[in-house]
Amino acid sequence: MLRARFVSLVVLGAIAAAASAREADSTRRWREDLSYFASEAPRRHPNFYHHLTRDEFSAMVRDLSNRVPAAQDYEIIVGLARITAALGPRDGHSRVNLLSPDLHFHTLPLNFHMYSDGIFVRAASKQYADVVGARLIAIGRLSAEDAFRAVLGVTAGDNAMSGRADAERLLSVSEVLRAVGAAAGSPAESVPVEVEIAGGKRTVDVMPTASLAAVEWVDVRSAKPAFYRRWASHDPFARHTADKNFWFEYLPDPQLLYVNFSVVGDAPDESVAAFFDKVFAFADGHKVEKFVLDIRENGGGNNYLNRPVLYGLIRHEQTLGRRGTLFVMIGRETFSAAQNLANVLDLHTNAIFVGEPTGGAPNHFGDSLRLTLPNSRVPVNLSSVWWQDMDPRDQRPWIAPDIAAERASIDDREGSDPGLQAIIDYKPAVPLSDRVRQALLEGGKEKASTVVAAWRAEPAHKYATGESELSDLGLQLFGEKRINDAVGVFELNAAVNGDSWRAHHNLGRAYAAAEKIDAARAEFMRALAIRRDAPETLSAIDRLDAGRQNVPR
Repeated sequence: MLRARFVSLVVLGAIAAAASAREADSTRRWREDLSYFASEAPRRHPNFYHHLTRDEFSAMVRDLSNRVPAAQDYEIIVGLARITAALGPRDGHSRVNLLSPDLHFHTLPLNFHMYSDGIFVRAASKQYADVVGARLIAIGRLSAEDAFRAVLGVTAGDNAMSGRADAERLLSVSEVLRAVGAAAGSPAESVPVEVEIAGGKRTVDVMPTASLAAVEWVDVRSAKPAFYRRWASHDPFARHTADKNFWFEYLPDPQLLYVNFSVVGDAPDESVAAFFDKVFAFADGHKVEKFVLDIRENGGGNNYLNRPVLYGLIRHEQTLGRRGTLFVMIGRETFSAAQNLANVLDLHTNAIFVGEPTGGAPNHFGDSLRLTLPNSRVPVNLSSVWWQDMDPRDQRPWIAPDIAAERASIDDREGSDPGLQAIIDYKPAVPLSDRVRQALLEGGKEKASTVVAAWRAEPAHKYATGESELSDLGLQLFGEKRINDAVGVFELNAAVNGDSWRAHHNLGRAYAAAEKIDAARAEFMRALAIRRDAPETLSAIDRLDAGRQNVPR
């Protein structure tokens, strides 16, 4: 008998297509790898079953193992990625990196981006330059939207924003498109891509390449480069890299000091600490009406290097750190150590956040370490640390912008930056809590409800919930003995933020204080449905049963 062959991804530097009926030794070795992954991954992760149950994980591994004999190698690898993606939110560091050169996958020389008005071809090799700026209609056998959803299923992320950022890139990976059913045939074969450009639709057969290293890119953003991209990488797939880790520029007319911080890491010629010393020294010598820290493209680094940023802003609290002066630009690429920075700025400064929600979760798993499968040598990244910068009860999926400012496709074509423009145009508005307080005086809960709905409908508040503002207002009203108004505000909060444990918990306590016992119990149960076994809610139910007063706090 011929000796069974098994291709090592790292040692041999390629992935061979598996036979339709995989050879017995290859099947055995892949199954050994899956068994190793199933035993080692839970052992090495600080809380592996934080979302996926043990039984669900075992079932997913078992299903993949059962499919090995008929599967291609790349289908097994993408199957592993699907399992790590299922580990749950706040765990985007645990993943199989399907863009890793170690896998030797094929990539379409097209770079896609999801704008507010759809998915577009943002960059392409010179061969396909005529589709740059086109809207994606379909890829392979699926519509753009269906393909994106299919790819999301194998994409790890702390939340939907970081999942989106990765899925944009994975739409170009030939093996991924085949594994999720978007395209047929061998990964080395062309993929039909349907686009809409200049008012017409066309289909282009795009050939994947084994390496993007030699690709000369044509990028829609190059014709009229936006200010923030001054030192950006010319490789559209180079995530979280730039020609400069950090730089700043002063705009005299709006008296705006713009600081671009794209990597939480020292540069070869300058440390993060030295750079920010320079920034704050410059600010001390100039009139600064608006101080902008742009971390939209910052995917992390060493979060201990964030301290000079925070300490400097705290020292300048009365100048740069004032509300309406300090702005932090965030987005889907704000992740890992950059998320840690956003966290401390959210906690300790008066920053106004502008842009998209962060790609990282406030509390999250991080510091991934590599687990290499013994036979295939496939690398699997697993989180090793739980980072809890915020209150342990903080279940937010992201830090949401106070002012939503998303890019449309025309912004990259024209070199405009809606986020920076929103900051330049910013004028203080009446806070939601003050609007609701006034509405209660003028028309009670009914008018307050109208005010909350109008506030949430403002485009700038696309991602804002108002949950904290309404919670704080309800507590203030209780302190002022305006019980009915407080209950009304808590009712509004629970109605518009139905997925908030705190909103239902506070409403339950308000009902209990108002002696609406049945209503209080119902709200406590809703709170427990969101945050199971929450000690505060269980204690509140005990107090309710004992006849003791519950007061929101």
